[in-house]
Amino acid sequence: MSEINQRRDIDPHQDAWRADITQRFQLSQQQHAELKANVEAVKTDVTDLKAEMQANSAATTRVETNTKDLVDTFQGMALLFKVLKWMAIAVTTIGGAVTAMWGMTHLSK
Repeated sequence: MSEINQRRDIDPHQDAWRADITQRFQLSQQQHAELKANVEAVKTDVTDLKAEMQANSAATTRVETNTKDLVDTFQGMALLFKVLKWMAIAVTTIGGAVTAMWGMTHLSK
């Protein structure tokens, strides 16, 4: 008798045990393959998210630059209006003084 047949004679449940182990091993291989596929999907998602974040960061930088330009423009306009206000005050004061002098010289006769 061969050695395998002798072992079967000693343990009649050995074939069931082997079938169970084989089934469990195949199941674990299947689960491993599924997990590996899931990990690859997560890697792809992370790569996509990184690309989207870089695009978003670039857009945020552009908005920040444009906003800064607008703020600088408005600040410049505010300064311009202050200058125009002081010029109007000066012109009004000088115009009033010139009118008063003209009035004194021409209306006093």
